[in-house]
Amino acid sequence: MNKPVILKNVPSINKLLDEIKHLLRILPLRFPHGVPEDESDFEHTYINSRGEMMVKKRLKEFEPPSDLVPQPDEEKWTLQQDTIEKDLKQRLLSYSLHMEFFKPVYRFRRNEDGKEYRYTFNKNVSKYEW
Repeated sequence: MNKPVILKNVPSINKLLDEIKHLLRILPLRFPHGVPEDESDFEHTYINSRGEMMVKKRLKEFEPPSDLVPQPDEEKWTLQQDTIEKDLKQRLLSYSLHMEFFKPVYRFRRNEDGKEYRYTFNKNVSKYEW
């Protein structure tokens, strides 16, 4: 039920469909990407709800142009001056210059870290008398 079916447009089938046409929605079959050229293309087709036969074609083998040949590995990993300047400017604008040397040290006063035992300590009570 609710599956698209392809039928020939011949008088005998039209006569059968005429009896139940109030139950059907008849749409013409359209080929937005063209008619499949090869019989192997029919394996990669489907009909969507708008009556379009979609063909998922395989891509042909791609050969890159000769000017796009990969560079040697040494040249691939060299840093360029504009890349260094862009990174330093981004660090400067985000206030993270020398962040690896100056790690943040947090000193909480009002139990922001959720470790309540630090703030309920009474100096008159020993450690074992909680």
